[in-house]
Amino acid sequence: MQIVYTDGLSEEEFFESVQHIVNVVSMYATSGSGWIIEKVEKLEIRFAKFNPIRGSTYIALRTELSALKCLLNIRNFNDPNCFLYCFTAAYNLQGKGCPLTQPGDRYSEKTNPATYARSNPLTHQAVGDFPMPMPIDKISAFERCNEVKVNGFRYEKKSLYPFRISNPNSDFVVDLLLITDGERYHYVLITDLVNLVRKVQGRQIDARAKICRNCFHVCSNNETLQKHEKLCYQFETCQVLLPEPDSNSLAFKKFQAKTTLPLVVYFDLESIIVPVSSVEQNPQTLETRVLDKHIPSGYCYVAISHGSPNLEFFHLYRGEDCMQVFVKQTETLAKDIYEKKQKHRYFTGAVGQAKELATHCWICETSCSADNEKVLDHCPFSNQFLGWAHSKCNLQRRTQSFVPIIAHNLSGYDLHHVVKSLHHCNPNNKFSIIPQTDENYISFSFKVWIKDIVNKNQNVIPIYEELRFIDSLRFMQSSLDKLVQFLPADSFDILDNHFEYCDQNDVKLLHGKGFYPYSYMDTFRKFKLKKLPPK
Repeated sequence: MQIVYTDGLSEEEFFESVQHIVNVVSMYATSGSGWIIEKVEKLEIRFAKFNPIRGSTYIALRTELSALKCLLNIRNFNDPNCFLYCFTAAYNLQGKGCPLTQPGDRYSEKTNPATYARSNPLTHQAVGDFPMPMPIDKISAFERCNEVKVNGFRYEKKSLYPFRISNPNSDFVVDLLLITDGERYHYVLITDLVNLVRKVQGRQIDARAKICRNCFHVCSNNETLQKHEKLCYQFETCQVLLPEPDSNSLAFKKFQAKTTLPLVVYFDLESIIVPVSSVEQNPQTLETRVLDKHIPSGYCYVAISHGSPNLEFFHLYRGEDCMQVFVKQTETLAKDIYEKKQKHRYFTGAVGQAKELATHCWICETSCSADNEKVLDHCPFSNQFLGWAHSKCNLQRRTQSFVPIIAHNLSGYDLHHVVKSLHHCNPNNKFSIIPQTDENYISFSFKVWIKDIVNKNQNVIPIYEELRFIDSLRFMQSSLDKLVQFLPADSFDILDNHFEYCDQNDVKLLHGKGFYPYSYMDTFRKFKLKKLPPK
């Protein structure tokens, strides 16, 4: 969306806006978003009357502000020059000109616009011709002409906050409070900002303290204030809203994120690297030269249940059709998981704790002494007793509807081979991809069709078991070789048990990366060799 401030939209401005939209769409599609713009359905142009914020004629202060003796509200009923009056009054109050008022003068004399008007020869008037009421976008030019810093503040809902903070380096600072009655705006001069912040916010601030106008942070002297402002002024002004006393605490509520997943699948695949013979590349072209072709040669996946030392599912396969077999086995895995979930849908195991002995909910860890508050919670996959919980907590702690399948560098390598073989699966299955680019996917969901059921309204509802492929490299930004080095030697129980009849010195080679001869294994025939050739 582009906003144009003008009395009329010219043809040139219209086509510039259209070209801006085209450029944004082009950059979005080519910067790796993964989305493709098919068409622009409509182009909408809206016209609205713009009423900019401009300080104008006099508006009375609110009751809570009028009692504060740190504001000067000049009563300009007949002209919109409140901005200029505040500038002149600030110049005088900071001792830069002739005194216009005396401490004993009445408040009506101090707020009389004639005291600060051009007709008074003692006043210091602003340099430059600026429209009145003063628009906010013209204040910067006013500052440059008059070597002044003009800061703007608002007061709403009994809260004071800045809306415009100036950066020019000047020792003449004008702090203005912008008030409104709903239709008009009016500037009020802040004569003592520290006192105003102390009274509005109810803070104990020393009268000699220095305050940051951008965030109202209090400093003891000018040196610490300058160090603070150097960092603070890098950020835009904002309003700080503190919570109410009865809602100023945070409590953890997403209990479903607290529990571990009942089942996780890990997989990896290997490929043979076949050299590709091609003609020499022309250095004048930008074509990519293909050196090798990666052909999947085998895969392995293991499914581990939380709290169990044994494998729930395991499959290892090698062959030229390994990816077709992988897709079929993935469907079988999903169906086996579904059947196991249905088998333990209702708890049939041993209760680990008597109901009357449970005094706290195992999920939220708060008291649940009454027996009618407690319900039994169990794992629908392993049929394991988890504990006694509040009924509400038990409903909130929903087990993940999907089973994660995790591979390292899945997005950059493994998933490319998987996606190419999906046409071998059941056509009733569903897929969904979260892309990062056209060739790089963040995650991939594989919903395996299990069966169709008919509900009471005679509608056919398909039942799916979702397997979600996740890249562990997005959570652990390091190679497998480095990650494995952090593991102790006794952390490879599954691997060691699988090769328990092999020489343990050879098995230890499998505890790391870099020993497999990728460049040598370029055909499936070499898998039949009993040993590798000499170096």
